Amino acid sequence: MRRDLGTTYGLIRQAHGQKKVYCEVNNCKQTLRFLRVLRDNSMIYGYSVLPKTNKVFVYLRYFRNRPALKHIKLYSKQGHRRSLNGRNALTLLSKINPGNVAIVSTPQSSEIKSAFLIKHDREYHYINKTFGELLCLVW
Repeated sequence: MRRDLGTTYGLIRQAHGQKKVYCEVNNCKQTLRFLRVLRDNSMIYGYSVLPKTNKVFVYLRYFRNRPALKHIKLYSKQGHRRSLNGRNALTLLSKINPGNVAIVSTPQSSEIKSAFLIKHDREYHYINKTFGELLCLVW
């Protein structure tokens, strides 16, 4: 399951590097949840599922000929899982810039949600208080 997500990260990153309009990834539940979070945060235009071939077409977003999705940094890997809980959430998320999106897999029905960090009056505030496994940072 996580291997499909790692492959999806790599294929999207590679397609952005080659300035492609879309890329093709394998279909699984985790991949669709990850793509839904990217679409909700305007990192991609959308995706379409092809049921016969078990593939998903991901339509990439560009702004002024630059990709909207600049970088994907994997945090949780197969040998080393990174969790995001109440104690380490602010310390871990304060290392990233405001506006970046942390993608978190929650333990409730293995949903994938996004966690944001915003800067307000010289203090960082952690909104969307979702805790679970920190999958990746996207900016």
